[in-house]
Amino acid sequence: MNLLIVDDEVITTQVLKEKLNRKYLGISSIFTAYSVDMAEKILQKENVEIILCDVEMPRANGLEILEWVRNNQKEAEFLFLTSHEKFEYIFSAMQQGASDYLLKPIDISKIEQALFKITEKVRKQKQLNEIQEYWNYGKRRILKALWRNIIFGEISGQENIFREIEKQGLERDIGCSYILVLVLFQKENVFRKKEPQGLNQFIIDNVLAEALTEKFEMANCVHWEENDDYYVAVVSEKQKEDVEARMEKVKSVLEYYFDCPVRAVYVSDAGDVSQLGKYREQISVYASSHIHEGGKVFFIHGQEKGQEKMAYRLNTKFVLQCFERGERVKLLEYLQKSILNVQKKDSEKILLEYFQMDLLQISGAYLHQHDINTEFLFTDEGYKKTWLKSHSSTFFMIQWSAYYVNKIFDSIKNGERGNDIVDNMVTYIHKHYEENINRNMLAKKVGFSPEYIGKIFKRKTGMGINEYINTIRIEKARNLLETTDYKIIDIALMVGYDNMPYFSSVFKKYVGVSPAEYKKDNLK
Repeated sequence: MNLLIVDDEVITTQVLKEKLNRKYLGISSIFTAYSVDMAEKILQKENVEIILCDVEMPRANGLEILEWVRNNQKEAEFLFLTSHEKFEYIFSAMQQGASDYLLKPIDISKIEQALFKITEKVRKQKQLNEIQEYWNYGKRRILKALWRNIIFGEISGQENIFREIEKQGLERDIGCSYILVLVLFQKENVFRKKEPQGLNQFIIDNVLAEALTEKFEMANCVHWEENDDYYVAVVSEKQKEDVEARMEKVKSVLEYYFDCPVRAVYVSDAGDVSQLGKYREQISVYASSHIHEGGKVFFIHGQEKGQEKMAYRLNTKFVLQCFERGERVKLLEYLQKSILNVQKKDSEKILLEYFQMDLLQISGAYLHQHDINTEFLFTDEGYKKTWLKSHSSTFFMIQWSAYYVNKIFDSIKNGERGNDIVDNMVTYIHKHYEENINRNMLAKKVGFSPEYIGKIFKRKTGMGINEYINTIRIEKARNLLETTDYKIIDIALMVGYDNMPYFSSVFKKYVGVSPAEYKKDNLK
């Protein structure tokens, strides 16, 4: 507990500071001031609970300090000292809440007795404040839990709700008309800061309660998470027509703390407390079937029968043309504009799903036509991640389409590069067919896996690598058998076979007769 002594007599002030029994009074710090201005400066910096003040001082008096403290809503108890008793001073001091006054000359024991009464009063008031704050905190938690149970339908019907209020001892009149304001946040934008999650929740609840509740009721804010979304439902007594203007202020305040946090705001009709559960269901149905961004406010009037939506159609010819010509940027720009146009036309999620299916069909036909394998999509973790989020917002649909299209163009590019790889392998085989070459050795030469070069080689030549090597070798062997007198075993070694039985077996498989029979029938 801190004490401020204010007196223009420096000696008196110092004597009081030295003589007062701090331990007996429970005072930790004593500040001194010799004028009203000096006292005000100390009070602006320090937390002072008790002020021992002379009434009469040059240029000003102690009552001005009392008035300043009350006007600035500071909590402090006053004990006045005065040289002679003046009724008007005493009356004015007591009117403004002074605790007591004493006459000079100073009697330390009397001052300590008076200060002791005041310190006891302050100490008890602090205890009461702590108890009250604890009780209020408990009530806020009970009330927040009650609102959650009501809006999630755990407690329904007016009678049941009022019975629960009475049971919890809330003594609260909630029989007025309410609206339910559901604020949708992008979870990662709200909680990616280093501050604890509880602090971020407190900031959001504080701002929403101030804007949307009559008595700054943070207990009226109920929050929960679903996937990547963060919801805060506010039980509000405000007029629904006022919400849009109020939310503009809310968004500007929240943007000070977070990056573009509010995605959408949904406002229900007005009704009694028993309607809040129904309002949340109506809003949830609407929000789950629509994509909303930019913090726009939507007024929900119950479930309306939806009309059948026409699928969004991409320009098939244009998309295929972009793939054929390798116009990656041009296609990505077109798809982004198409997605934004879909959302601008109608915010229902199903239209984005139609867009996605159309793009998959067009690109799928192109990939099939060009014999491009789509296995890369099913094993790619990045593609899976963007796919799962793609229906939640236009941003994520644009992200998915960009990822998907880039993968296709990369696959086309790899396919073109694959043709060069196959040509290089064919050239190498023709030059080195007599050596010990196989798929694994060729894979090291071109820098790709044996499985990959095997697929692209067969796709272009129509046969496997080993089969192609045998074809070249047997063709060379036939030529040597027809035009030279080399022994068959020597010819086998010359074309790359170091095993005579195996050479004979392969030769007969491709030619239909053994090497000896072929040489006998075709030697020129």
